[in-house]
Amino acid sequence: MSTFQEIKNGFPATIPIPEGMEKFCDWYNANEALLGGDFELFADDGESITHWSRIPNLNSYFVQFGSTGNGSMVGIWQPEAGKQIYMHLSADEGWGTELVDNFVDFLRLLAIGYETLGYFSEHTIQELNKIGEHEDLNAGFNPDFKKWVETEFKTTVPTTNMEFKREGTPFNDWIAEKNAEHEKALFPKHPLFAAIGKKYKETTFYSYPLYRKRTQKHLKGRSVGETYQGMQLLLNDDKTVREILLYGEGEIDGYRCYTNGLAGGFNSNADSAMYSTVYGKPIKQGKIDGFDYDLFQVKTDFGLREIEIIYNPNKDQYTQYRLIIIR
Repeated sequence: MSTFQEIKNGFPATIPIPEGMEKFCDWYNANEALLGGDFELFADDGESITHWSRIPNLNSYFVQFGSTGNGSMVGIWQPEAGKQIYMHLSADEGWGTELVDNFVDFLRLLAIGYETLGYFSEHTIQELNKIGEHEDLNAGFNPDFKKWVETEFKTTVPTTNMEFKREGTPFNDWIAEKNAEHEKALFPKHPLFAAIGKKYKETTFYSYPLYRKRTQKHLKGRSVGETYQGMQLLLNDDKTVREILLYGEGEIDGYRCYTNGLAGGFNSNADSAMYSTVYGKPIKQGKIDGFDYDLFQVKTDFGLREIEIIYNPNKDQYTQYRLIIIR
């Protein structure tokens, strides 16, 4: 099977493959050279965006056709019919950067030679290499590819990528909205709520498919009293679970963050307003030891549960909460 056919097979029916992709695949194979941005062609397996976002049912909106050396994805986001935006999805930060809105501009951007496609700079590739103290000031730049793009598509390749820089973060706003919808749907059924009131030795913490392995890895078979990845159980005298504590990100009170995809907005960057969109209006607000807190009462499939969130006052930190308590 040809490279182009592999790439084409990764495209969902909802997203048309760009005109010019086959020529690009043929040139890529014939020259066997890495292009700018450490880019390599990479076919979508049908669930690339699900792997990246941990949100199901988004595969009709995004298709991957490339990757970079650190595992970041390059692909096309199509939020609506007729509108396509080429994207760089960071493997390290879970953040998407809009690049361009057509295939020729994507090739022009790629031909500049920058190591990171999602990084915008006023410096040329040669200037960046000089700043980075590289011996080869043309490292990452492929003059043959630049010439091919300009000749084949009757265009010019700029020396910097500033013409492509965009304002706003529509993709990340869209992902946040999809994530809120997904988590709100999962929220009432979350296994943490089922654990309250059960004897710990009879309780196995199962999660939904996207989170199952991570949850079981940290919880199944562990003894009470241990804290793992920022989660701690408090028991009644009869060994039933009274409360579950989830600690904030980083070393806080000696515990580390539980960052395993908990449903219902349990994300380290959520603030009071975000929690309220899922939990409803707080039934109580106040301070504990000088820390602001919200107390929510929520209806779950396992009965009413209380959720108390104590917020981190250090606004410079990524983590907005200090502690979450589920009762």
